[in-house]
Amino acid sequence: MKRLTTLLVIATMTISANSIAFAEFSDVSASHENYEAIMYVQSEGIVDGYEDGTYKPDDTINRAEFTKIIIGAQYDMDVIDQYSTTPENIPKDGGSNIFFADISMMDWFAKYVGVAKEFGIIEGYPGGFFKPYGKVTFSEASKMIVLGLYGDDDLVAGSPWYKPYVDVLGDANAIPTTIGFFNQEITRGEMAEMIYRLKEGITNKPFTNYNEIAEGVQTGYATNEDETEEIIQKISEYCEEHDIPECLPVISYSVVDLDEKYSVVETGGFNYLLTKKDNEWGVSIVSQENNICDTGSGSSDLFEYCNR
Repeated sequence: MKRLTTLLVIATMTISANSIAFAEFSDVSASHENYEAIMYVQSEGIVDGYEDGTYKPDDTINRAEFTKIIIGAQYDMDVIDQYSTTPENIPKDGGSNIFFADISMMDWFAKYVGVAKEFGIIEGYPGGFFKPYGKVTFSEASKMIVLGLYGDDDLVAGSPWYKPYVDVLGDANAIPTTIGFFNQEITRGEMAEMIYRLKEGITNKPFTNYNEIAEGVQTGYATNEDETEEIIQKISEYCEEHDIPECLPVISYSVVDLDEKYSVVETGGFNYLLTKKDNEWGVSIVSQENNICDTGSGSSDLFEYCNR
């Protein structure tokens, strides 16, 4: 992939002369690892805190909130507001529907999602859903950030699907070292950190990249090496048997959950639920949902796992 050396200028909200000084958040001290980034996104009007004076840097962020932040940072409000009118007046591209089945015109985030879909920043899930309240994972965030701030002119499709986007962020030294695996739910602090580094060209802070994360998820999240090796072998056999090329070979994976009976592993854009029966692991469910419990299936294994 061509290394991107320049950043697009992000259009931000206009800040009036009497609002340049911003109060610091009560829960973000100067020693916080994302302090500079959080102060930056606040001062640029990209992110607001809460009414109680907090920022909640360690809280995760959902898809609706994240979309609002990326679109609000990149596009002027006169563009965004075009998507808050009645459906028949909403701009179309070739007649395409810019909304999703689970988003109402009355939702506060609808216009931001409309812009994101119209400009190809988001696609949604099978069945026409967006899942606005689902938590944003690092792989999802990397795609939205890169398409929102860079576009896709220099991107080359890769496998897994998120690798090209993670590579762009890695090339810009924009991935904080707190990101340890691709399916990790990002925090408000990490979100601020990535935006800050990209917009300001910050390259002198500790960072990670695709290869380091891939190596980390292979070795850093298994509670039992022998157990994990058997699980990955079972996934490899399943992928080969069912002709799922996206997960072969199983090189980069994330052990999302692992206990005595169940394991959830993410690899190649799929989540695999494995169950242990008669002391042997086997694949029960394969899903493209970020949260495997959102999978529409009558599987008793899935029901039992999700209702533990």
